[in-house]
Amino acid sequence: MTFEREQYLNNEESAAFLKVSQATLNTWRSRGLGPKYYKAGRRVLYKCQDLEEYISSGLVMTRDSQGRRTYG
Repeated sequence: MTFEREQYLNNEESAAFLKVSQATLNTWRSRGLGPKYYKAGRRVLYKCQDLEEYISSGLVMTRDSQGRRTYG
């Protein structure tokens, strides 16, 4: 029997991944903000894919990123 394991990060690793402090990550979690997380007993775990999706959800498209229009 084989199991495919997804990679989970603890609070410290997740904060480093997001480039925020652990205190910020704790505050987000207590306020219902931030990325999805999982509880395993008293441990808080974040799936790498969920962290990447959280970052992507903040994507803002600017006019330059949509391509410049040529008037003429």
